[in-house]
Amino acid sequence: MAFAGIAPPDPFLPTPGRLVQPWFRWHDMFKVYLLASGASEFSPERRKALLLHSLGPEGQRIFNNMSISQAAKKTEEEGTEATPDVYDSVVTALAKHFDATCKLVGERHRFHRRIQFPGESIQEYVTALTELAARCSFMSQEESLRDQFVAGVSSHRIRERLLLEGSSLSFKGICFRESNQGGSSANERIFRLCVSQYLRSLAQKAVHRCSHRIYCRVLALSVKAIRQLHRGTTPPSRQRSPSNSQQHANSSYCFRCGSKEHRAS
Repeated sequence: MAFAGIAPPDPFLPTPGRLVQPWFRWHDMFKVYLLASGASEFSPERRKALLLHSLGPEGQRIFNNMSISQAAKKTEEEGTEATPDVYDSVVTALAKHFDATCKLVGERHRFHRRIQFPGESIQEYVTALTELAARCSFMSQEESLRDQFVAGVSSHRIRERLLLEGSSLSFKGICFRESNQGGSSANERIFRLCVSQYLRSLAQKAVHRCSHRIYCRVLALSVKAIRQLHRGTTPPSRQRSPSNSQQHANSSYCFRCGSKEHRAS
């Protein structure tokens, strides 16, 4: 279902199971869809129907089992007027139900375990911390964000510089300062990348030269060994075989006539 060619967000809970994303995040996307498609001008009843349709089958089943009707009866018994905007009442009930599934301890645990990932920029890390802190209900969100940023930032140089400021350090000041230094840090990363590539090329050339020298040395030794063989040079470990004259002198017969009575001189 779409208005003005704009598709709604994916169903919040199409099948039973674990929530793919928190309710507040999905509801923010749904509100953007209402504004972009013009559905925010619809009547409360129609916006309610559109919201329930976008929840998915399992989301609609959960809503039908909720005690919204009991709350309406209670308001009638107390003599108070019912909320005129049924859409707002449905949103409040759904938010209360699905937010209860996200425990506060678990959200704070995820917040305190969040560190800066490799390759993640300072701005991206700040955005992620701010989003996590919004679900933690901290008494002082500013101090919690500041402390977790100092603990989770990957740069030891930035951490040491922030620790030196002490209690005067604020999270807003960190965001402003790091955003101004974003350009210089990017230039520094580019410079380091160029230097590393240059050093890598020098190392490859050095390895190539070393391999070429070893190859030339082995080739020279091989040529020298071949020349010694052609010259008749005998290796020290081998003994020269006796000559023909020595063999004739040691024989017991004449090599000319074959007689054993004498030997040829």
